[in-house]
Amino acid sequence: AEEDQLVSFLADYERQGWPPIRGVIHTAGVVQDELLLRMKKETFLRVLRPKLRGGWLLHKALKEAPLDFFILFSSVGSVIASLGQGNYAAANAFLDGLAYYRRSQGLPALSIGWGPWSVGMVEQLNLEQFYARRGIELITPEIGMQILGRIQGQAPAHLTVISANWMIARETSPF
Repeated sequence: AEEDQLVSFLADYERQGWPPIRGVIHTAGVVQDELLLRMKKETFLRVLRPKLRGGWLLHKALKEAPLDFFILFSSVGSVIASLGQGNYAAANAFLDGLAYYRRSQGLPALSIGWGPWSVGMVEQLNLEQFYARRGIELITPEIGMQILGRIQGQAPAHLTVISANWMIARETSPF
């Protein structure tokens, strides 16, 4: 999310004679849950910035590059409400919109609204049982990569990937 660092990296990359960049996978994400009524501006921006600014800067810096793909790791949270994650939902909704915008410009883009993965934030925050009680299955890295391989070249600008027992999910939803 730091424009100077990205510009410097890309200049160094080119100066060192590496092959042209042919694809982007943007996976940034920060979670800091809080009800919007109590959320401080800094908290909102801390979560928003890596996805929004990072995604936009990658778009801006590489929009003329001959990319084969531009994949944005969004979250199912942009389409399914989750208590306390208004900041995270907004950040991911921006990525979904960015994919549509890039497509409207004739550029490659796919925003994937992933359900929870078994690693990363879920693991760090010990949320495995939280999702299990709600009937939502975690995506392992192996399964995630298989899914990514299957959907990478598909037509939609935005897809949602989640596996759940929807009967349990509905029964346990706070909404």
